[in-house]
Parts: sequence; structure tokens; C-alpha cells
Amino acid sequence: MTTAAYDPFAAGRFPVGVRTIQALDPARGRLFPCEVWYPARTGSEALRAMSLPGDAAWLPAAMRPITELCPAGQAHAFTRGLALAHLDATLRRDDTAGRFLAGDVEAELAARGVDAFAHRP
Repeated sequence: MTTAAYDPFAAGRFPVGVRTIQALDPARGRLFPCEVWYPARTGSEALRAMSLPGDAAWLPAAMRPITELCPAGQAHAFTRGLALAHLDATLRRDDTAGRFLAGDVEAELAARGVDAFAHRP
């Protein structure tokens, strides 16, 4: 992007929230106005708000909020399970990862200082 094409007032591709607060300057003993800018959406919410090119254009509309897939209290366990399933599917295609997973995973992780339990069906 050239400097001439840059417009600091144009909206970016990610939604942003802003809140104006009164902050205290303790050195001077007075309040001053302060604007706090923050991501208006996070994670998959931000992705659902994006428009993706080409073959990925369908993805944002197809994504469901985590609260539609499981109870809110189980969201952490649910997303961990999804991450593990993705890693498992990805690593199974890699020969080095396959040898690691076929070996003594607990011992390998312990050698690296990780206390883990590897479930074997």
C-alpha cells in the first residue's frame, strides 16, 4: 500500500468497538477523557463477519456459534476436543508424527518436561 492510498478514517476489515471513559491521572489528581478501542468480535465471530475469497466464500455463513453446538459450560472441553481431532487427523498424514504417536508418547513427553496421560484404545 502506498502512502497516498492510505486513509486512516476508512473502515478496516475487522470490526472494532470503542468506549470513552474518564481515566484518573494520579500525578495531577484529575480525570481525563480516554478512548479505549477493542476488537468488537473475537475468534470465530470475527471470521463469520469476514468475507472470504473464492472457494472459502461459503465458510463464514456455514460456521455456527459454539453455543449452538454445546452448552456454554462445556464449550472449553468441546473446543479442546475439536482441536485434538484436527491435530489427530493432520498428524496421521505425517510420517514423523506417525512414528511419534505410535511410540511411547507419555515417555517422550515426560522427557520434554510434560506430565501427560496418553489414552490408548
